[in-house]
Amino acid sequence: MRLWRRKAAGVLVGVGLVVGCETPAAEQKPAAAPTNEPAVPLGVTHDPLKVARQMRVLDALMARGEVKGKDEFVRLQMSDPTRVWEKFLMAYALEDRRVAWRELDGLRKAYPGSALGYLGIFSVYVEWKLVDEAVKAFDATLKLDPKLAVVHARMGNLYAAKGNVEKAAAAYEEALKLDPEDGDAMLGKARLAKAANKPDEALALYDKTTALWPESLAAAKERAELLEAQDRKKDAAQGWLLTAKLERRPYDAYLKAAALLAQDGDRATAEEVYKQALQANPTDSTLLTTLGKLAAERGDKEGQRAYFARAVENQPDDLDLQRALALAYLEKGENAGAERHLQEVLRLKPEDQEAHVALARMYMAAGKIKETMEHLEEAAKVGPLDDQAAAMRESLQKKLMLPLTAPTGKDPQKVFDAALKSIVAAYKLRLKENPKLSGGVTVEVEVDEAGAVKVARLKEDSLKDELLLANIYFTVKMAKFPAGKKSRYSYPITFAGKGKKGK
Repeated sequence: MRLWRRKAAGVLVGVGLVVGCETPAAEQKPAAAPTNEPAVPLGVTHDPLKVARQMRVLDALMARGEVKGKDEFVRLQMSDPTRVWEKFLMAYALEDRRVAWRELDGLRKAYPGSALGYLGIFSVYVEWKLVDEAVKAFDATLKLDPKLAVVHARMGNLYAAKGNVEKAAAAYEEALKLDPEDGDAMLGKARLAKAANKPDEALALYDKTTALWPESLAAAKERAELLEAQDRKKDAAQGWLLTAKLERRPYDAYLKAAALLAQDGDRATAEEVYKQALQANPTDSTLLTTLGKLAAERGDKEGQRAYFARAVENQPDDLDLQRALALAYLEKGENAGAERHLQEVLRLKPEDQEAHVALARMYMAAGKIKETMEHLEEAAKVGPLDDQAAAMRESLQKKLMLPLTAPTGKDPQKVFDAALKSIVAAYKLRLKENPKLSGGVTVEVEVDEAGAVKVARLKEDSLKDELLLANIYFTVKMAKFPAGKKSRYSYPITFAGKGKKGK
């Protein structure tokens, strides 16, 4: 098969590039589109620099997935859709590259005097990493227009993708000789320098690339990554902010920029950038927590609580977040909110001593003796209490007239008898303050295999005496039953009043 056909005088009159790639894109070669437009002389159909710029803009928009932006850009370039330049642009912008290849190949056949059709199929071959086909299209394109720097740059990309650094570098240099502002070649050189562990050289090239090709997300992102690797926090943050402007989903870029700003000491700007990230992902609990902490740093406690509350809605099983929100409510003096979140802490971590002690102090202030003692007892099971909590527990034990040692016995009845002895002693002391104190209560207990009381309930209460009821509850709960198996027991207790013995 032939590549070129010449007349006897040696003048190029036709192009017949052999296309033999075995890809889905080459399954069908479209016939040449009918046209009344004559063959166009070399250099007339396009401006080589404009071609490269327009292709780079389209490449950047397509890489970012901005379909509407890409279509709008093409529309703005249209002045006469029947001209070869407009046809090339429309075909090159097609998202389905198989369809694009067929349209560009048809353009090549319909306009044999223009390099644009060859440039188009060459670019697609580079995307598909088909070296042999790309080389043939590369040669054909340059024979029609030797000034198209973009073909050298993109051939360099193909060589680089195949690992041929030497050829890639030569191709980039050739492109920059023809067009010192070729963004493709500049980005390619930057990548080669980065791969060769020449960060300063690479950064200088990335700076030039982002100036020449501001639409390129890849260039902006790679530049930000390099700045971050060099620990240039402030510059890297600005690099990530530039990246965020180009991203369709800028959340990650904003997070990186904000984190770097915070590390660099600019907490105020970091907070504003985090807020921009929040717009992209308004339910991110980690981000909401971070904003809450930043609000607290500048004294905005209300803002802190608001962010924490939003965060915990989306992540209710986050122990640290529940704890932080409980503390925030405690600082404000809102006990209801604090209690709610401290209980959530205990749901997630029942042995959390700090939460038990915090709840005990809240209940003590509210005069809820039973609840206070219950949390102090649970806290004491975890480990030694701090001095204040230990003193509170000791004081309550005396006030509630609790036994110094746990009631025990050889069988459940003996255990209950020992507990009842202590309860009756407490009742007699209460009678001194309330001679008419009488009534009854039923105690239900659930005992585990080790003999420990796991659950105690007071039912059918007619005593209505908070101290005595608390005494009964904790005396029974601290009792030690014989080990063996899980059991349930129910004990009715009645008190007849002064001078009469309870049972």
